[in-house]
Amino acid sequence: MTGVRPPGATQSRAAPHREPAELVHHDRAAPASVGVLGHGRRDRVRRAVLALAVCWGAAVAAVFLPVLHFVLVPALLVAGPVVAYGRLRQRLTLLDVEGACPACGAAIREPLRTDAGAAIELRCGGCRRALVVRLPAHLRRSVVSDPAAGAPEAG
Repeated sequence: MTGVRPPGATQSRAAPHREPAELVHHDRAAPASVGVLGHGRRDRVRRAVLALAVCWGAAVAAVFLPVLHFVLVPALLVAGPVVAYGRLRQRLTLLDVEGACPACGAAIREPLRTDAGAAIELRCGGCRRALVVRLPAHLRRSVVSDPAAGAPEAG
């Protein structure tokens, strides 16, 4: 495989891009930006199948571990569908956040690699205050969706 796509082939993953956001400390907010990676339906299914295969493959390997297999095998067999379902629902991954602390003004660049649906909290490196990343409404809406549907729910 040469890595060259045939003409007309579609990408299953969108290119990362930046979106505006806010860093919030209590009642103070400062502008920020987040790196966003969107996952199309094909990419979400691929990631879900991969997560299921990894968990179940680890369960098969755990069969050969004396005593531990009593816990590991059932736990990994249950974890496989749970993790796969989470990957299937994850439409966006937040890669990082850049901005200034609203409390002290220190520059912040923090890697996230998290689901956009999770509450995103971090600490300023300068003043150690707790900050919350507030996403724009269109990103929050795109997270609340039916995994079987091709588009987010209206709301």
